[in-house]
Amino acid sequence: MENDPYTRQGLKNIDKYFKKTSQSDVYFICLVLDPNYKLAYIEGQWDAQDVADGRDCLEAVFDDYYTPLSHMPTREQSALPTKLVRKHYSDDWMCEVIKARQTTDHLTHNPQQELNLYLSALLEETDDIVAWWG
Repeated sequence: MENDPYTRQGLKNIDKYFKKTSQSDVYFICLVLDPNYKLAYIEGQWDAQDVADGRDCLEAVFDDYYTPLSHMPTREQSALPTKLVRKHYSDDWMCEVIKARQTTDHLTHNPQQELNLYLSALLEETDDIVAWWG
């Protein structure tokens, strides 16, 4: 069957398009964003330079599209009552400490660290990737 010219041509076409997928940034990113695979398949099958190039691309795209969750109130929101429940008169100082901590956390948050934590975490089996990402 390997000598069949149609089979050879078919395999040649498969190889051609398979190589195109590995040259696409989207292919790398889709695999990595699937919690079933992350980097496991790529690191096992691709050469080290291709993996490094793919990670560089992923990080660049991540930086371009990353939108932080806004836990910090806007000026309009800060005029509204705080979400912290005050049970006693003396709780105000605790609320101020918590607000200061939230501000510090917001200023020191590193999105790249968040991405690296995701990539280094254990693989997770899921049938619904979109639902997994929430």
